[in-house]
Amino acid sequence: GANELNGAPVHASDLRAGAALVVAALAAGGATRIGGVHYIERGYENMVEKLQLLGADIHRVEVQEAGDASAAANAVMVVS
Repeated sequence: GANELNGAPVHASDLRAGAALVVAALAAGGATRIGGVHYIERGYENMVEKLQLLGADIHRVEVQEAGDASAAANAVMVVS
């Protein structure tokens, strides 16, 4: 198997998968961009802030879908 994890763009499909992706992203080298943040936020209150207090390099970022100026912004978590 692989000797290390590398950051990559990923998408949470549910609450537990999202939490697992965050943990994997924290252990990975490089940056990971996690979509589907609404699943994570629904089950884990203030996760980004709590992980930041522990020293994690994690941020919540609002993004706009390309070509759709009327669409509501979506959030992603970026873990470095």
